[in-house]
Amino acid sequence: MPFGPATGRRAPPLVALAALVALAVAVAACGGAGARPSTPASAGAAPAASTPSPARAPSPSSSPSAPSPARPTSVLPAGPCGFPGYLEYSEGCDGSPPPTHAVVLADLADRDTAERLVARHTGALAPGYPYVLTADELPLADAGSAGPPRGASVGASRRANLFGDGPAPPPRPARGARFRVVAGLYADAGAAATLARALAAEVRAVSGPPAGPGEGDYQEYMRATRAAVLVVHPAPAWADADVVRETTGARGDDGRWMARVRPACEVRAGQLFDADLATVFSQGRELAPVECGGRRAWVAWTATRLESVVRVEADGPMIHQVVDVMCDMATIEREPYRFGAPLAARPRARATCGRSRS
Repeated sequence: MPFGPATGRRAPPLVALAALVALAVAVAACGGAGARPSTPASAGAAPAASTPSPARAPSPSSSPSAPSPARPTSVLPAGPCGFPGYLEYSEGCDGSPPPTHAVVLADLADRDTAERLVARHTGALAPGYPYVLTADELPLADAGSAGPPRGASVGASRRANLFGDGPAPPPRPARGARFRVVAGLYADAGAAATLARALAAEVRAVSGPPAGPGEGDYQEYMRATRAAVLVVHPAPAWADADVVRETTGARGDDGRWMARVRPACEVRAGQLFDADLATVFSQGRELAPVECGGRRAWVAWTATRLESVVRVEADGPMIHQVVDVMCDMATIEREPYRFGAPLAARPRARATCGRSRS
């Protein structure tokens, strides 16, 4: 029973009730500024506290999205960085380490299947990938599931599994080359495994840089070693006989003959060819070997991925390509990389010993 203030006597019942009401009102008034008053639930309605508020989607700035497994940030530039050559210490490689692992979509001698893989995965991988090399250009350690033996073409069932579209036409074999269609080169096995799982591909260990001529016959090495010639820009191609006639003893012509000689055909982006190194470099990095109707033809060197590296830079994907070598000094052109875009006509900068000219 409450007591009245300063009296020591019991308060009458009505007075005590009035005092309790006054006290409750005062407490409510004092706590209203700092405490949230509860609202009684109406009949038949659930209490407000039991109604969850709508979930708010995280803003892009507060929750950065994870990188797509097909575009890992640790993939190396698409090129021969870390391997001996004119690009090794160039701006295009910029100190990139040599690859230790490759994510391989296919390892085969069937050009048609390799071309279809390039078409299927271009744009879904890091810029410059798929990167196609021959077995001579990218030595890989043996693996039990690496595919058919060296020199064999992939079977029809394997081609169907690659694309899921039923039996494929008979293979069109390369001229002795074995193509390795690479989805990414890595200096870290774990990062390579992430991409391989996303693509149902395999990780292969890179066994080292391509073999050089060593102490052997240099010309024999050039004839025995094959390179992949992947076209990245649609471009006209000229018949071998026309090229021989127009370029013999005409190095200073700078390709002006192309305007007056009718091309034999036009090659499209994604077409794949191969040739020995002696043939590849026989036109001084002005022209690259392709085929028109199964016959040797030649296309502008810069329409292909020969001797180049693609890397993502501040202004987007760029291709760095060796376009001339004089006195063991390379001229490297840097251009935006746009697979499938028409080949831009531009003057070729060529180096001479001790000076450069356009």
